[in-house]
Amino acid sequence: MKRTVIFLSVAAVTPAFAQHAANHTVSWYEQNKPVMYNVLALCANDPGDAKHNPDCVNALAASFATSPWIGPDDPRFWLKYPDQLVWELASCHPPVGRSCAAALAASRQINEAKTKSAP
Repeated sequence: MKRTVIFLSVAAVTPAFAQHAANHTVSWYEQNKPVMYNVLALCANDPGDAKHNPDCVNALAASFATSPWIGPDDPRFWLKYPDQLVWELASCHPPVGRSCAAALAASRQINEAKTKSAP
């Protein structure tokens, strides 16, 4: 009986970590905003899995690309959302991509500002 329970537990968890190809590209989500918003809502409900889900990543990238606001490849984004900065820095090992470079630059700016304001 224990073997069955262990097997079922492992089988239930395995799909959450399975890698799959994205159903849609960033440019597709940019052209299909209602679907993009639905995907983003689903991804926001499970952020732990969303970080590893290609469609969540693509929909999020499309939302930044189509947004009039600054995106994660700009240090000002991370200065505006410092609570998210910690998570971005944690995922930047090794630092790859523009969002990691921007997060690191924002982190340096924050640290410099703290150093200057310290008595």
